[in-house]
Amino acid sequence: MADEDELEAEALARSDAQRTMARLRELLSQAELEVLLLFSVERLSEGEIAQVVRRSERAVHSILLRAREKAREALAADAYREQQ
Repeated sequence: MADEDELEAEALARSDAQRTMARLRELLSQAELEVLLLFSVERLSEGEIAQVVRRSERAVHSILLRAREKAREALAADAYREQQ
């Protein structure tokens, strides 16, 4: 029974992650999505990301801030709508 519960929980987590990624793809520009994924998933520093995307660290910092804010607002609004 515990194995079934764990599998169900994992499936739900994967489903949530897929929905979140789909929403982020809709919402963010290619640059914003790339920088956010490099930072959040790949765990690269802003300096490392700057090298990968061939932009300045300052530009990467701005892109990351903008992407986080857009994602935060949209995902919070989605969660609010789901609760209604």
